[in-house]
Amino acid sequence: MVQPQRQRPRASSFDLDRSLNRESGFTYPPINPVTEVRLLKPSQHPSEKRLDFDFEVVPLKNLSTTKYNALSYTWGRISSASDLHTIHIANQPFLIRKNLFDFLTTSPFTDDTLFFIDALCINQFHDPERQSQVQLMTAIYRRAASVLAWLGPPPPDKLPAIQSLASASPSASPASWTPSQLDAHRYLSHHPYWTRVWVLQEILLASSVTVRCGVFDFPLRVFAGCAPSGSNWRGTPASMLTTYRLRTLLRPVPGGLDPLAGGAEVLGMGEMLSKLRSPASSKFQIQEYQSALPDTLAEIFTRYGHLECEDARDKLYGFLGLLSVEGGVG
Repeated sequence: MVQPQRQRPRASSFDLDRSLNRESGFTYPPINPVTEVRLLKPSQHPSEKRLDFDFEVVPLKNLSTTKYNALSYTWGRISSASDLHTIHIANQPFLIRKNLFDFLTTSPFTDDTLFFIDALCINQFHDPERQSQVQLMTAIYRRAASVLAWLGPPPPDKLPAIQSLASASPSASPASWTPSQLDAHRYLSHHPYWTRVWVLQEILLASSVTVRCGVFDFPLRVFAGCAPSGSNWRGTPASMLTTYRLRTLLRPVPGGLDPLAGGAEVLGMGEMLSKLRSPASSKFQIQEYQSALPDTLAEIFTRYGHLECEDARDKLYGFLGLLSVEGGVG
């Protein structure tokens, strides 16, 4: 009797890219996953018609003095190998998902660009390294020069509106936005990006955040303020996340005649806008600061327990870094 051959278990769509990269024999430069991180950089000897990158290994203790950016994004789902795209790292082919591929093909990279991108910089098919590096995420995102929040390319029907919003003056009040700009803000503020667990610490712990949709960049404050009368933006997924740590205060313009010169008023956004529209508005300016106060686990779960993740364990890991200012990393 002929015994049936044993078939290798088929990888689920969730880890198909990880499985295929492992099978291809892709090798990472070795690191100590507790004390070192890999950063992605453009290859010094790129080939034509393909995306070429290399890794630079940096000790964790040197991250504060290393100029690098960190990418905050959603991985996205895949259903088959046809959903994957090929880049090259250290002259080795590497399969990535569409959202990341769109970022790499859309964003300009200079020769000295360094980026932390978890799907590339962490060995995703080596569980001990993944577990160690996850514990360093707080330090990695906090010490980055900037965090880039990638929303992906805009759909064609939203492109003119998003372009119009990006061209609006940074000092313009939302009350002056056109219907097209309001529509763009509504789309960006309800983007699925804002509903993912890992986005929470990547945004809240960053020293600087830029939100990018296609080739258009927006400051984080665009999503944290209040809206014109009759709008419901205050409760959007974007505003619920960004307003928790991004505070605003009204500070007298240096050298002004106001008796509070050198001080500040912490006000609600509505009160601030009212003061800025008053005849004395030239004496004040809005400034932002980011709270560094630790949170309790109960507060975090109450406020953000609805955020989504593929693995239920990620909800705990994604919240732990917010429990203390340094996230347990020296």
